[in-house]
Amino acid sequence: MKRSLAKPLCVINSNMSELDKILNIETAPNLKHFKKGEFIQHPNQLKANAIYVKKGLIRSYIIDSTGKEHIYMFASEDWITGDIEAVEFNEPASLYIDCIEDSEVIFLKKYHAEGFSYNNIYKK
Repeated sequence: MKRSLAKPLCVINSNMSELDKILNIETAPNLKHFKKGEFIQHPNQLKANAIYVKKGLIRSYIIDSTGKEHIYMFASEDWITGDIEAVEFNEPASLYIDCIEDSEVIFLKKYHAEGFSYNNIYKK
């Protein structure tokens, strides 16, 4: 059975207090700084993570077979985003994720995101 295109991970109803320690550590090994225009993720990247945006603005998108860009979402400060199918099924990434402005992000492991409610998940 073929799954639909990747869907972005977007937290709508989570218990952020569980992540408080992780998200408020200034020197965490999973805290990364990216410049405007830098890529955080490319399609076919093997290790996809949920991404918490501590500072800045990032976008996730695909490029179709005709070269047209299709934006899934923008994620601003305090949002969590990512390639949900790649994270959930431990598959290579399908989305491009890049920085619209200088950004600080925290890479979350799959178990950090368990129990979140997601939107943008559609069954075909």
